[in-house]
Amino acid sequence: MNVELRHGGNRVAMARSLGCSAAGLLDASASLVPWTAMPWRLPRSAWRDYPDRDQQRLRRSIAALHGVDEQLVLPGNGAAELFTWAARDASTLGGSVVQAPGFADYSRALDCWSAPVCQQRLPLSWGEVFPQAFP
Repeated sequence: MNVELRHGGNRVAMARSLGCSAAGLLDASASLVPWTAMPWRLPRSAWRDYPDRDQQRLRRSIAALHGVDEQLVLPGNGAAELFTWAARDASTLGGSVVQAPGFADYSRALDCWSAPVCQQRLPLSWGEVFPQAFP
């Protein structure tokens, strides 16, 4: 049997190709949640495997948990990935203003999409008034 193995494999697809249950496979090539206890009210199958290629069950489960449409749920592999996708959309709307000094991933994500960016310098000294107005 010829089965392609790669980093971060998809256990469901692999099990399908092997004709067995995904629960019987252990993928050591990706970060997996090793326990089966349910800290949240999500079905285990919705969040155990990383990465979930289509993320449909996860999106459906999170949407149901929060009572929102599943189209409003955007799972990601960490904040940096989500910043990148938000920056993709922002880049189609025109220029973006990024506070500086500030979190570097905002500018990095916008730069991925060649988005026009204007840095708004923040004052480094604060007066008596707090919070200080953003110019």
